[in-house]
Amino acid sequence: MTTLITSALTAFINQQSYAAGTQFYCDKSKYQNRTVPATYVRTQDGKRILMLRWVDNDSFPPPWTTQKRCDEVSRRFQRSYDNGTLKYIITGTIIDFSPGWNHRGFLSCCCYGG
Repeated sequence: MTTLITSALTAFINQQSYAAGTQFYCDKSKYQNRTVPATYVRTQDGKRILMLRWVDNDSFPPPWTTQKRCDEVSRRFQRSYDNGTLKYIITGTIIDFSPGWNHRGFLSCCCYGG
């Protein structure tokens, strides 16, 4: 009887975990000795993955602070995932050779919803 109860409970817990699904959210991350907003994803198997660190307030005009961008982008990732338009996310390095740039590689995140 104990084995049956344990198996049933395990199946119920696994169903709840799966039902929660993938979650995108904004939290904090350490970057160059400071704490910055960061977009994370919690996968269906419980893994927490850092997607984006929001480190520069100078890239966008007010009121788009790093925190506001983190909140908004995380919300949009979640909405796209929930409605089925976010199919996959890839990362890579972009090297910018345009004049005035220092030719460093930048980690980027690209999403495909098609």
